Amino acid sequence: MPWSVETLNVVLGYIFVAIKMWAFVDATTQKSEVFKAVGRQSKLFWSGLLAISVFSQFLSVWSQSSNYGLLGVIGLILAIVYLVDQRPKLNEMRGK
Repeated sequence: MPWSVETLNVVLGYIFVAIKMWAFVDATTQKSEVFKAVGRQSKLFWSGLLAISVFSQFLSVWSQSSNYGLLGVIGLILAIVYLVDQRPKLNEMRGK
């Protein structure tokens, strides 16, 4: 059974929500001191941007609009940057 474009859009929307939620939950559960020790952006910076990203993605999925808008794409890039660059450094500082 072939998938329609709408079905693919909804599935990708939920995948994007999951990625952004993973990054947001990870950022909010880290200690502020670890962010300071890494010497990059603060916990508030990452938590705030990722919260906006998750919220906008939820709105996009809920309203069944496109997941590829400017805010959605920027939010996905932020989440990936956090998960690929910032998170490993934070875990390294924590000894994980």
